[in-house]
Amino acid sequence: MIKNLLFVFLGFIIISLTIFGCNDEIANGDVLPDSEATLNIPDATIEPDVYILDTTPVDASPPPPNLPSEEYQTTCWQRQYYFCTPTGGLPNPNDPGLYQQEMIIDICNEDGIPCTPEVPPTPECEWEIISQGECQDWLDCNPQEHLVHEDIPCQIIDEETGQTTNGLQSFYCEKGTVIPGVCNPCEPEICDSIDNDCDGLVDEGSYPCNSECGEGQALCLQGELIQCDAPLPTPEVCDLLDNDCDQQIDEELIQQCSTDCEDGVEFCIQGLWTGCTAQQPLPEECNGQDDNCNGEVDEGLFCQCPPEMIGVLIPCMEAPLLCGQGFKTCECTTPECNTTEMTPCFAMCNWLPVQQEDCDPLTGIPMDEVCNAFDEDCDQQIDESLFAECYTGPEETLNVGACLPGEMVCVEGQWGNYNDEIFVEEMCLGETTPIEEDLCTGEDNNCDGVIEKVMEETDVLFIVDISGSMSGTISAVQQAMQMFSANYSDQEVIQWGLIVTPKDQNDDEYVVMSSNLVSFQQFLPILATIDDESTAQEGLLDAIYLSIKNIVPFNVLPQQPLSWQNSMGSSPGIQNWNISWREDAKRVIILFTDEEPQSYFDPSLTLEQITEMANNANELSIYSFGEFPWDDEWGNISANGSFYPLTSNALTMFENLMDIIDETACGGGNEME
Repeated sequence: MIKNLLFVFLGFIIISLTIFGCNDEIANGDVLPDSEATLNIPDATIEPDVYILDTTPVDASPPPPNLPSEEYQTTCWQRQYYFCTPTGGLPNPNDPGLYQQEMIIDICNEDGIPCTPEVPPTPECEWEIISQGECQDWLDCNPQEHLVHEDIPCQIIDEETGQTTNGLQSFYCEKGTVIPGVCNPCEPEICDSIDNDCDGLVDEGSYPCNSECGEGQALCLQGELIQCDAPLPTPEVCDLLDNDCDQQIDEELIQQCSTDCEDGVEFCIQGLWTGCTAQQPLPEECNGQDDNCNGEVDEGLFCQCPPEMIGVLIPCMEAPLLCGQGFKTCECTTPECNTTEMTPCFAMCNWLPVQQEDCDPLTGIPMDEVCNAFDEDCDQQIDESLFAECYTGPEETLNVGACLPGEMVCVEGQWGNYNDEIFVEEMCLGETTPIEEDLCTGEDNNCDGVIEKVMEETDVLFIVDISGSMSGTISAVQQAMQMFSANYSDQEVIQWGLIVTPKDQNDDEYVVMSSNLVSFQQFLPILATIDDESTAQEGLLDAIYLSIKNIVPFNVLPQQPLSWQNSMGSSPGIQNWNISWREDAKRVIILFTDEEPQSYFDPSLTLEQITEMANNANELSIYSFGEFPWDDEWGNISANGSFYPLTSNALTMFENLMDIIDETACGGGNEME
């Protein structure tokens, strides 16, 4: 016999084997067949932990003839099965098979009583291997993988008819044995991403689909129907068909129609267009109307007037009548009166039953003059003293805000007006029409009923360089302010002042206060009188100093006394110079020059001194109009203001000055009362 059963607990080493521990299915203690009846092996009563048998070759010869008694064998010998590997070593991870080996083991101690070995073994209980079989395949499949094969083609045979039906079946692993599942018959293919008819294709073919208008066929893509060719609704047309598939035929169909006379509409009835409402042409009659709608009146009938007007006097003012109002009538031109004509225009006395001896058939009844190139009042003048109100802006803006009508005169039957002694038809002179947005003038300039820009109290002081090179700029400033005056209404809120330099006085050049701060009505005529002079000492820094010295903190002013250099002065003098800035008003200086900053004080003022004074003056903004290359210098001195390029274009100057007024003198809007 073989002593010393060798076993190793490996449950914690090979996880793939732990799930297949010895149990009632693999260590079942079967009795040896009859050919080995001499070995009475009972069922195993002890199930060992998972382990692998040491398959080192042992003597597998038949048991010796001196066998234990049958009772001993029945009690102590057991047939058990253990996992093994064909090589006797550790399992090969690339070999998916499972193997088992049959063992007959003596499980009794020396007293013939079954026992359980301890770990490690002790002499009191040692099992012995009586015999061992070969290491053989155990399972056909892995019980953990229940589904072995899915959707395998199969056939179902009807036992009565012998008819076969294609189907699919799956194969499962049950207790290590692969068993087939039920053969389920295939179904007609439907659009569900499944091969329902078991032909190896998914969602093949076409499928029925519907629309509001009928049935069609569609393809299937990823379980969804696409490209359905069922008919779609179309706009309804007059054809006795339900084109838009709303269960109504030719409903609410109306279309335009026309005749030679006019346009109308017609309706769809029983699939046909009918009932045109346009007037139909009629046979031409001598009635002064275009009955057949061909653009001619009474054509082919030789009649100038309808028969019912024969003998009726119609007022007229036309040749051969020379003036006033006359009359004409309709007359027959043949005895049968199948043709008619209108008589010339004559005075009323010509038509009286008994004509007066002093009747002048060419002089009518004097009437009020109208604009038609005719002498209605018989004064031998045509269209004299005829005036009419006119307005070319939107009708709803007339007499709203600043928008007012103009006037036209009548000349030879035409309304218009004169432009540089040339008469222009329909020219409306003197009107005020809306502009895009309100100016800062205190008026509703866009005539929408709201004054968006309301003036605030502001003092504006112009400092103008009137040297000989400034002629174009001076003219542009004067024209721009004239344009401003056309809309400006508030004479109190803004005060205006004017300083010019250098002005020639007795061969000396002066900085002159032409106007202290006054109303616009006083300021504008003073501005209009200035002109360029043949002077050259543009003391503009000095003019700014004089203008702001009374609104600058004392400690910022030059501390040394100032006087004028030779041939330079001011009017009024330095000590008496005082701009009447209002205490609560905004203060704005607008400077115009084509020269660099200069000073003719003694000592001279610097640009930095004037800039510091401007920045410390209360509520002061300085704007300058100048030229390159002095734009940076004048730009620096523009405290809270801006620099503009000098221009002689009056419209550009106006727009720039309006920007300055907007920035300084304008506030919020108020609705007009």
